[in-house]
Amino acid sequence: MKPGDVAALQRIVHTHCKRTRQLRAAQTQLCWDLLLVTQGGRSAFMLDYAFVPPQALLPLLAELRGCTGIELALLSWGGSCHLVANLGLLHARLDAALGGSDGDCAGDSASGSKARGGGGGDDGAGGSSGGGDGGCDETRDSGDAAAATAAPAAAAAAAAAATPLVLGFGSPSSEAGGRRSGSESSSTAASPHWLTHHEAQGVLRGLAPLRAALLQQQQQQQQQQQQPQQQQQQLQRAGRQQPVCRVDLESLRGVPLMPTLNGWLLGYPVLYLVRSAAEAQAASRALSSADISVFRAVAAPVAGLPPGDARDGAPLAHEGAPLAAFSVPTHCVPPRGGGGRACDGAVDGGVDGGRTGELFEARVAAWVGGMRAALGGGGWAAEVSLQRDDRGLQPVSL
Repeated sequence: MKPGDVAALQRIVHTHCKRTRQLRAAQTQLCWDLLLVTQGGRSAFMLDYAFVPPQALLPLLAELRGCTGIELALLSWGGSCHLVANLGLLHARLDAALGGSDGDCAGDSASGSKARGGGGGDDGAGGSSGGGDGGCDETRDSGDAAAATAAPAAAAAAAAAATPLVLGFGSPSSEAGGRRSGSESSSTAASPHWLTHHEAQGVLRGLAPLRAALLQQQQQQQQQQQQPQQQQQQLQRAGRQQPVCRVDLESLRGVPLMPTLNGWLLGYPVLYLVRSAAEAQAASRALSSADISVFRAVAAPVAGLPPGDARDGAPLAHEGAPLAAFSVPTHCVPPRGGGGRACDGAVDGGVDGGRTGELFEARVAAWVGGMRAALGGGGWAAEVSLQRDDRGLQPVSL
């Protein structure tokens, strides 16, 4: 992505934020999140800082697809909790989690990412959904080239996040199972413990319904794109675009519950496994009684962008922002400086017999490294720093 493309992304976001009251105060964070996701630094972000109906988000995602060549998807829990995903990178991560025998192998993830690319291809054309001041200066080809440039970072992110470390709170002997009913979960959860690699793979097999839903949406879009040229021209004259991929996460059966599924979608190095509402409450009590450490990736203002006023739709050159953050019990991770022993939970050769601390540090480094690699190139760059905050006892609600 060239500096002019980044500036165009800001103009598009600025235009849509002016139209949507709920987005006006969120413009800076939304610019950062969309830049990072379209560049492949994360597979998804959660729009938890603005409660917006999906009808207000779909035109924005469609216009960004026309600008960047990246196919974006809207994943929703009900009508107000939304995640925006890079569809190509999300498919690559799902392929790595479900299709490969070794989640740490970069080969399958890289090939999946390259094969799907930005996901938009030629079928993402459609132009602006209104507000011509938000258009791109470059063609679709430049968007595809930007996606290709970001492919190594996206592949590395997919490989590192394919098998995150998983913290369980129930009985260690039954963690590989799927959802639990409330009556099956004890109200007194065990202390947090690491799942084995085999158990973590069992949890990730629950992602299969999500992949099936995304593929079904993709097939429907391909059928619509095969409409006669006359019908497509009529749609364009009416100002309508190809639909954005949408998935109602609440309608999927068999997927992990919200705290676990959201953690995976957001690419966190560590997931909290909960399989019922009762277990979520028990896990919340266990986490609230333990010291908590928060790991946060923070971006500095982008250097190398065209000059612009932050108040006039160009905040990235003037304001940094937090990009992502996750928490984990302090006793489960190495102390500052590394080299410490992680949680005393059950481990085997899959979590690699006692090397949990080493694996944790490697996954965090890959998590931040993917963002650093994505936020730069073509004459612009944003410095990304990793911050650790040992907060002690904190109330936690899953």
